[in-house]
Amino acid sequence: MEGLNDVLTWLTGAEAGAFLVVSGAIAWAFEDWETWGRLKPKVKAIVILGLSGSLAIGATMLSANPELVASIDPFFRPFMTVLL
Repeated sequence: MEGLNDVLTWLTGAEAGAFLVVSGAIAWAFEDWETWGRLKPKVKAIVILGLSGSLAIGATMLSANPELVASIDPFFRPFMTVLL
């Protein structure tokens, strides 16, 4: 992945990038939170799927505006370089 457009495509594509990002973030952030551990599995699944869908919809909406993506991309590339 080189730029923001590649990341947006991955988030909304068949690889289910949004689901992977949300699942990993929730697993990391809520690891020690007792309330999350007491929730029913169906509630956890609904939360994860809802947040994944929201992230994918946001990525789709951002992809629909190529001028905005082009203006954000130069600032996003250093972030991706550090992250990967």
